[in-house]
Amino acid sequence: MRVNRKSSSANKFCRINGIQTLFDQECDMYINQEGRYIYYPESDHCCYCCGPQNGCGMLKPTWASSAEFIGEEVFDGHSAYRWNQRGIQSNFLVETNEATPSERKILLIDQQPQDYTHFHHDTFTRHLDDADLELPKSCNPDKKCSLFSMCTIFRRF
Repeated sequence: MRVNRKSSSANKFCRINGIQTLFDQECDMYINQEGRYIYYPESDHCCYCCGPQNGCGMLKPTWASSAEFIGEEVFDGHSAYRWNQRGIQSNFLVETNEATPSERKILLIDQQPQDYTHFHHDTFTRHLDDADLELPKSCNPDKKCSLFSMCTIFRRF
């Protein structure tokens, strides 16, 4: 899985990470079986954030299977469904409202109060080249993110 962010200031993992904290820059997260990597393409800096054992793995396809249906709404100009998958906090999922669930597109995951991920509908694709998911060469599981990062906090739990 790969998530691209135009601004590192919009994500807790990207925003607070040692020297990278000084710059607002593009930040990509790669999540695979090993865990989560944080990559800053402008500086070709990559670090290992945390692993599945720390809650940093991929979302399971069924993560919201027992979510409570909140209702229909218009989100970012799209007719959408809102769900809440309760956990330690509310985890809101907003998705387009196609009749077939596999055709829906995620518009928002809001893990209140600390993580708000807004997906841009026009950038969504189901077709990726394998190269799009390959870790950059500068990524290495032995190269941990800064001691002064959210990643370090997650690795401690």
